[in-house]
Amino acid sequence: MLTDQHTLHGPNSERQAFWLLLLLGLIILGAGLGLRDPWPADEPRFALVAKQMVESGQWLFPFRGGEIYPDKPPMFMWAIALFYQLTGSMRVAFLLPSLLAGLGSLALVFDIARRVWDPRTAFRAGLLLLFTVQFTVQAKLAQIDALVTFCITLGLYGFLRFLLCGGEWRWYYLGWFAAGLGIITKGVGILAALVLIPALWTHRHSICSAPRSAWLKALVGPLFMGLAIALWLVPMVLTVAASHDASFEAYRNNILFRQTVTRYANAWHHVKPFWYYLTEVVPAFWLPLSLLLPWIIWQCREAFRQGNKAVILLVGYLVLMLCFFSFSPGKRGVYITPGTPALALLAAPWLPLLLERRWPRRLLQGLGWLVSGLFLIVAIALLISPKLAAKTAELGSNPWLLALSVGLCSLLVNTLLHRAPLSAVLGTLSVVWLHYSLWAYPLMNDVRTPRGIMSEVSTQVPAQDELLIVKFREQFLLFADRPIQHWSYQAENKAQIQASAHWIQGAPNRWLLAPASMLDPCFDPAKGQALGLRHGEVWTLYRIDALRPVCQQATAELSSYRYVPQHGYQ
Repeated sequence: MLTDQHTLHGPNSERQAFWLLLLLGLIILGAGLGLRDPWPADEPRFALVAKQMVESGQWLFPFRGGEIYPDKPPMFMWAIALFYQLTGSMRVAFLLPSLLAGLGSLALVFDIARRVWDPRTAFRAGLLLLFTVQFTVQAKLAQIDALVTFCITLGLYGFLRFLLCGGEWRWYYLGWFAAGLGIITKGVGILAALVLIPALWTHRHSICSAPRSAWLKALVGPLFMGLAIALWLVPMVLTVAASHDASFEAYRNNILFRQTVTRYANAWHHVKPFWYYLTEVVPAFWLPLSLLLPWIIWQCREAFRQGNKAVILLVGYLVLMLCFFSFSPGKRGVYITPGTPALALLAAPWLPLLLERRWPRRLLQGLGWLVSGLFLIVAIALLISPKLAAKTAELGSNPWLLALSVGLCSLLVNTLLHRAPLSAVLGTLSVVWLHYSLWAYPLMNDVRTPRGIMSEVSTQVPAQDELLIVKFREQFLLFADRPIQHWSYQAENKAQIQASAHWIQGAPNRWLLAPASMLDPCFDPAKGQALGLRHGEVWTLYRIDALRPVCQQATAELSSYRYVPQHGYQ
């Protein structure tokens, strides 16, 4: 029978432990690859930008449907576009960057842990990271956070190797270069350098006695960060300057200032209190490690007294990172994902000691049983309540079967491993992730994407006719098989309604695809053709005969964008 000792120690061979960890990572993080399409809110946007990069050959500036996308640097979209070129399938390509970033983070955590401690600690650190809920979630989504977590972890790896494993300057420079890559990925790559602040204390004697040449080498470090940033920034700025294009200039200004300084200091959305991460994110999304935090903190206190450099550096990094994000009024749970590798590294050396204590074992056991029980309760509720089952219709006609299967499998795992609470929790989480990836993905995909709606559009709208999408969503363009027009993503609803009423009168054989509730002031939904419910809206096809008389004199204040797909989605 598997025990926690097997889990804690892993294979005897260091090489076997490393490859077993990556194999487990590939199974958990890669499960479901190719079984779903990009889901809102962010995934379709990044996938469409990447698709248009390949189609247009314009890789320096991200565009979505012909309109420039000013909110993020293009690094993550480059990665998706590269895999789209290699595979020819967006269904596969859009998740590969996050998957590889997750596996890369696992490899970095394993390697630095074996160097600072030993291979068994390295295996435990990798397992803890793999099953930390927030890390797993992000590695299975096509969002930027998994890739920026890898960049920050690579930077942290470089700095830790320099500070704890021999002091070779090439690792110091790698840390700065990786920080620069993180900056052109999402702007916060500089977080990796926070570990250098507690290093001023842990290495104070070496710093004070360092020769001038060492000081000069240290000052060169930020230049490597600048070099990484310049790989994208210099060509972008030069191209903007030479273009004299107002949209390019707006992109440059937005990406360099509004999305960095302004977004941090004066956020305009996701405003949360200072303690948001400590009370609402860490307890739930850093499970199961968050259950052990009181004992980890106690062990850190003892390690501080002993002057343990590795612990001081990791704790300092974590505290500074949490403070950095907490001081900004705008907060989202995903922002602190880069903290999960450091927490896994911190907990791994003490995990065997913690599992000898009564309450850490009880808490882990309780989590496993709680997850099993919750899924069984949900299954029963869905089975006896048609109203509740209707609310989960996106999971198929019998959603209770999925919940029941998760609950029963988790119950079996916890029963068989009742004497091994850590193994039971990791097994329970594996059951949840595999069911979600292999069962729920295909069931939810049709409802979470407009594939069926766009297929119906292809049937109803002749290929030579014009089609305009109102309240534009990137998902619809991903599945387009014809030229499509749309208004600006940022345009107000009222302006879009008036512009649509004007546009449909401008030429014969024009069609609108729009949410019925939005166009109701100018278009009669009874004269439109409802195609399906997506995102809480009934998407409807309209022709000019649905236009209400009150809007026949509408004027257009908007200019439309045109997207012409040149490559198939698959």
